[in-house]
Amino acid sequence: MDIAEVKPCLTKVIEETKELIKTWGIDENVFDKARIDFERLQTKGTKDNNNNDKVRPPKKVGKKKSNSIKWVCSECGTIIQSTEEVNVICGDCGATFEKEE
Repeated sequence: MDIAEVKPCLTKVIEETKELIKTWGIDENVFDKARIDFERLQTKGTKDNNNNDKVRPPKKVGKKKSNSIKWVCSECGTIIQSTEEVNVICGDCGATFEKEE
């Protein structure tokens, strides 16, 4: 059967289409996991305006903790950042930078 011979149907898959798809050798088991995962996402007992189950939004992921350390010049207020403990002197005023808590 050629794909051009398949009659279109907007409401359901017709038998000719099902038979054509069977000739493709698709492993139907690969779709089981997707169905299971989608069902787990649905919120039980919650309906939208069309009386359909609502899908939960993705969980919010909190901000990743920064590994940067902020340092402020004790005299002029210049700010620098580092990823390790450092001992730095300000090039503008010669004062030492202090770790901001």
